[in-house]
Amino acid sequence: MDTIVHESRKFYRIVNALCEALDDEADLFADNLCDLMETLEAYKWDDTLPITPYHGGRYKHQCPIDAEFILVFKKRVEHDRGGLPVRVHLDLLGIERFNPSRS
Repeated sequence: MDTIVHESRKFYRIVNALCEALDDEADLFADNLCDLMETLEAYKWDDTLPITPYHGGRYKHQCPIDAEFILVFKKRVEHDRGGLPVRVHLDLLGIERFNPSRS
């Protein structure tokens, strides 16, 4: 099943602001984020990634970018006329600091 990652201007504003705040660590963070986005785009939904519901939600999920930050996204599944899943769409919503008590 194909996966399509959808970035928005709002998402990139969040990334840019975070990179400015991270200063010296921004390059490493950006590399980790890009690697995760590429991994998500190639992902086969075989439970090999640590993707979990975001705050117990049904449609929003989270995945770690690194030890400090998580990527929050909305997962939508596109179905064919017969009702079979054919494509997964991930709408990137934001980035948050990892908080184990809220996982």
